[in-house]
Amino acid sequence: MATPAGTVVETTLKAIIAGQESNKVKENGILRYQINIANTGSEDVENVIVKANVPEGTKFVNTESINNEIQIEDLVFIDENKKDLEFVIERLNSGEEVTKFYEVQINENMAENNIINTVVTQYGEVAKNSNEVITLVEEGNLELKFVSVDAIENTIKSGYQ
Repeated sequence: MATPAGTVVETTLKAIIAGQESNKVKENGILRYQINIANTGSEDVENVIVKANVPEGTKFVNTESINNEIQIEDLVFIDENKKDLEFVIERLNSGEEVTKFYEVQINENMAENNIINTVVTQYGEVAKNSNEVITLVEEGNLELKFVSVDAIENTIKSGYQ
């Protein structure tokens, strides 16, 4: 299928950590990728396909299961076998922007390594890479502090008793 002359689709990839764009993530943490697909051209475009991947050192987090009616024992949030994702946008009008998301969990023992990701957008005969996103993995130390709450005296005491 020929691509109309005025068709220009731009794709931007962002790494989102705890709701904020970031270039750092903790081991075992969740990294959310935000993909912005914008038709900056003068022509509408149909069948825009965004191909994303699960970067090396991560596992796909299946967030679709969270919102569907499903038996709790059947919930599987981590899909270690899923490596590729595809988002299809049937029609993207001139001036329109669509945002897609997916999440990955950082593997253990990834501290001081980079997670590198990019997506490919295809429309008509055109295939374009997004920007490259590099996210540094930091050591994921988890610190727990136990406190004792005394409801009768309305006090909080340090330590576990």
